[in-house]
Order: sequence, then C-alpha cells, then structure tokens
Amino acid sequence: MRRTIIFTLLLLTTVLTAYGQHQYRNFIQTAGWGYRPPVKDTVVAVVDTVPEDPVEVAVVDTIIPEPVPVPEPVDTIVTPKPEFHWVLFFYDFDKDVIKPSFEATLDSMVNEMAAFPDANFIIEGHTDARGTFAYNDDLSIRRANDIKRRLVAKGIKKDRLTIKGYGKRQYAVPNAKTEAEHARNRRVEVKIVEPEK
Repeated sequence: MRRTIIFTLLLLTTVLTAYGQHQYRNFIQTAGWGYRPPVKDTVVAVVDTVPEDPVEVAVVDTIIPEPVPVPEPVDTIVTPKPEFHWVLFFYDFDKDVIKPSFEATLDSMVNEMAAFPDANFIIEGHTDARGTFAYNDDLSIRRANDIKRRLVAKGIKKDRLTIKGYGKRQYAVPNAKTEAEHARNRRVEVKIVEPEK
C-alpha cells in the first residue's frame, strides 16, 4: 500500500513538473521574449596537423661583393717646359753693332736656343724716337741683321732666324726724355716661335 502511494506521488510530481515547464515556455513565447534552450558546454578538439612530407625551404647564400681597392695616389712628375727668355741688346745712338759688354749675353742666348732644336726665332730691331721713320726703319733692320749674323756664326742655322725692323713704332719706354730712357728703346728682341703640332 505504501509503495503504491509513493509511486503515485512520484508520477504526479513528474507530470506536474513537465506540465510546468511546458507552461513556462508558452508564457515566454507569448510574451515575445523567445525561448533559449539551456546552453551545453561544447568542447572543441584542436588537432595539430603535421604534413607527411616536410616543406623544403631553399636557403640562398647572400654574396657580399668584396670592396674595390682604392688605388694609391701616384705622384705625377711634371717636367717643366723650358722657357726661352727674350734677350735685349742695347745699342749706342745711331749704331747697328752691339756693345762689347753684351757678347757674353749673346753666348748665353745661344746655349738656351739649343734646348729648342725644332723652334724658329724672330729677331726684332728697334730704335729710339729721334730721326725720321724711313731712317729708323733701315737702322732697325741693320740691328736685327747684326744679331742674326752673330747667331749664324755661333752655329744657329739661318733658316731658323727671321728678322723684322719696327723702327720707332714700338717703344719700351714711351715718351722717353732722358738719355737712359732713349737707350732702352734702342734694342733688339729675340723671340721664339713654337713649331705647330
């Protein structure tokens, strides 16, 4: 008898509980709240996937070029080009022969000319301002010829020498007043003519 009562109570409790849950869901849906079933714990299994064949990674060697050596500075030896200095020969008034004191200077000029075996030279004669143009033109040419004759006598070929007479047209001392200034205008200038390359 007791077992029957207990069984009946359990059955009644189960029916009421199920009925109550049903009513509760209907109430929630009717109110517009929706029904959310109980959340169950989900276990996600993470499996590491190992490829059967490992991927080969190509290793590229980085080639660093060797530094280019910087050449050491080279001392450039520049041989100075020899220079030919103009030589002035001073004459007495109305004379076309050099003073004896300039003979040594003439020898030095000949030695310098030897450093220019392929060059030619111009011998220019000049006078002071006194006298006519015609007379001084002739006098300047005679002075240039005097130097040319002496150079040829010392071994310089005459075809390397050209003479010009400027008379009183090119002064070393313009507007000369004193005798010393006039003497500087009575001169011969020897200039080098470099060969064409």
